[in-house]
Amino acid sequence: MSGFFPYQATFMLDLVVVALLAVVPILVYGVILARLKKYALHARVMTGLGIVVLVVVVLFEVDMRLHGSIKQIMIDAGREDAYTSGFFTLLCIHIFFSVSTCAIWFWTIYKAIKKFGLKNTQPNEYSSTHKKLAILAIIDIVCVAVTGLMVYYFAFIA
Repeated sequence: MSGFFPYQATFMLDLVVVALLAVVPILVYGVILARLKKYALHARVMTGLGIVVLVVVVLFEVDMRLHGSIKQIMIDAGREDAYTSGFFTLLCIHIFFSVSTCAIWFWTIYKAIKKFGLKNTQPNEYSSTHKKLAILAIIDIVCVAVTGLMVYYFAFIA
């Protein structure tokens, strides 16, 4: 395998680990910007983060297709014994959160751009709905990060 961590994962799996570790602090920074009423910067940070995450997810999915599956990557890494029913359950939970996060995050960003715009963003009647969606998206992405790191750990480290 050609990852940059000292485990037998692919480069993209290692990159996703870095992304998972980075996304939550960047989300927190984005929330802080909104609380400081720096709405235009908040919009740029969150939209930019959404675009970067989308690119990483697409590249990750291409990587999965090129290698066959996470199971095949684990087999190629000599980690087939780690692919247990418990691991598969964890993987399914992670995939659930990943898919729901994509949907919620897309909707949150789409509606924010539609209701607030990207320039001169100011609170309006949509703000309370946006805040609720954002909280749900943040909870979901934290679940993605935690389960994703667990998948990586059990697949390639434990």
